Amino acid sequence: MMKIFILGAALASTLKAVETLNGGASLWYDKPAADWLSALPLGNGSLGGMVFGGTSKEQIQFNEQTLWTGDETNMGAYQPFGDLFLDFPVTDPTGYRRELDISDAVHRTTFTANGVKFLREVFSSHPDQVMIGMIKIATMLATLIIGLIAGPAVSLNGSPTVSPVIDAAW
Repeated sequence: MMKIFILGAALASTLKAVETLNGGASLWYDKPAADWLSALPLGNGSLGGMVFGGTSKEQIQFNEQTLWTGDETNMGAYQPFGDLFLDFPVTDPTGYRRELDISDAVHRTTFTANGVKFLREVFSSHPDQVMIGMIKIATMLATLIIGLIAGPAVSLNGSPTVSPVIDAAW
């Protein structure tokens, strides 16, 4: 069953809505986001991000709920915490797709470049209060998987932290 999405005219010209293999709906594009308004949002209520889906440079702008303008009586707007940029030696990608799977709230970017298949997934977990990213780079000889975790009190080495951190493991 195809789900129907009613969207603003600016998005409707480039947005595609399709049925995914698991029966859920997905918003997908055939090129990276050119600006913030074209990026796809993720969030868990306290930690959120905008994923751009770049090939040679991925950008994930993230925010944490305690960053806002104003004071205790006059709350203002949320402010971005920062941008995570990931650079890849990629030229001439083919088979590009970035999508936000609505059924499981996962952002995926897939493409092939120089005979190498790239898959990046990002999601935000409410129970764990983290945003998690996975990068899978597969060739005929090997597969490399890198994990990225961002959250208010997360550390891969087990020590507690008091400010947001980004850790990577491979």
